[in-house]
Amino acid sequence: MPFIILSLKHTEGNVPTFWRPDDAGYTNTPWAAGVYTDEQVKADPGYYNDGYNTLAIPLSNQGLESIGFKCSIDLDQVKSLKKKALIEAGKREVNHG
Repeated sequence: MPFIILSLKHTEGNVPTFWRPDDAGYTNTPWAAGVYTDEQVKADPGYYNDGYNTLAIPLSNQGLESIGFKCSIDLDQVKSLKKKALIEAGKREVNHG
């Protein structure tokens, strides 16, 4: 199972901080985080998952929800944005056509 690494050392308040790929820097968004293998985490748990500075979080909805991170979508909002985009696309075609 792949993991993302939550940096407890760099997390402040409700803003999580994750490791970027290749242990190089940090990000506050899990989809920009580096993906670490089960083998990497098991080979060096003191580095990747020590419970004080780092936590290895399974890269799954359940894993992210286990730390309170929720990602949801408002389908009505998406439909509204889609409608606006189609209207704008139509206006561009009329103006360029």
